[in-house]
Amino acid sequence: MAGFSGTVVAKASLGLPELPDLGGADATSNPLSLLTGSHTIRVWYAGENKQRVALLGTLGETDVFRKRLGTMSYARGYFQRLSETMQAAREEAAGGGRPPVLERVVLYIDDLDRCPAEKVREVLRAVHLLLAFDLFACVVAVDPRWILECLEGSPGVTQMNGARDADLALLGGVTTPSDYLEKIFQIPLWLRPVPADRRAALAATLLERDLDSADSRDTVGAANDGAGSRGGEGSPAAAEPREAHEVRIDPRESEFLQNRIAPLLDGNSRALKRFVNTYHLVKAALSEVEFDNFSNPEPYRVCMTQLAVLATQRRRARLLAQLIDEASQSPPVSLGAWLARLDSTEGDSRMIARDLAAALLPELTDLPFNRFVFWFERTRRYSFYL
Repeated sequence: MAGFSGTVVAKASLGLPELPDLGGADATSNPLSLLTGSHTIRVWYAGENKQRVALLGTLGETDVFRKRLGTMSYARGYFQRLSETMQAAREEAAGGGRPPVLERVVLYIDDLDRCPAEKVREVLRAVHLLLAFDLFACVVAVDPRWILECLEGSPGVTQMNGARDADLALLGGVTTPSDYLEKIFQIPLWLRPVPADRRAALAATLLERDLDSADSRDTVGAANDGAGSRGGEGSPAAAEPREAHEVRIDPRESEFLQNRIAPLLDGNSRALKRFVNTYHLVKAALSEVEFDNFSNPEPYRVCMTQLAVLATQRRRARLLAQLIDEASQSPPVSLGAWLARLDSTEGDSRMIARDLAAALLPELTDLPFNRFVFWFERTRRYSFYL
């Protein structure tokens, strides 16, 4: 070993291969450079048998180790040092009676179910690495259906093979994507569907952000009456064009939602929000004449009922569209007649007819069927499924 001096105490062949030529002219390209020159070390000492020495600034950062260990091991070294540094800072703050500058790093990951399968696996490996350190906590929001599909065929997940079934059964069966996830995540938290008795209340709460109070309606009405009595022909008040209507929710709409629409709403919270937003959009797209008449029983009840199905129930939305399109070929006289015809059928058609009847009848029994179709052409354009 040229360049070294000393006494060889013992030597033995360990069967190790020779180091390849790593290339590079800098000192850090050669592992033997770690034994020469000037280096900084950190020493932990707690007695003769309780010592630890770490080489700083080189071992984890030299090209030779970076090239051989790979990205994950290289990152693990950095996170380990960061975790130790923050732990020392917390202990120092606790000793001085001060709150720590940083207690923990919380990493939030969302929309992982929009990533390709390989990216999902990479993120899960990174999460597993971070959770090995007390400094980090990870919160991952995902659709488990896509995650489980992405993990099929991953290392650690058993591929089905009939020849090995007997052996695997002795060991507890095959390893599944669920087993893979359980090794990474400690606490699963499922967001359950909104209970049936709370769906209408949640949707009404979202709607009531734009609730039009009785006082405000009376004030606006009085102002309009006053303007009409003062403004004559050629007056500025009569000549000014009316401003675009502001979408407000009438208390009657909110009451109808809570009392009659609840059975038609799905329990997915995102779908409930879509229902409310779509209802606002339908109202915003009305003409001035339609908007002025929208609070009459027909328009808002029909639109709200149709959107409850279209925005929250995929399967029933398609069925509703199919039933309306078929009935339009030979339209019945009234909405009540159409629902009575569907009620005489079997299966899902009867169920949807009864739900619609519970929401709209008896008040709209005599509503012309073509009016129901008229509003359906307005509402169906906002559906994903049609």
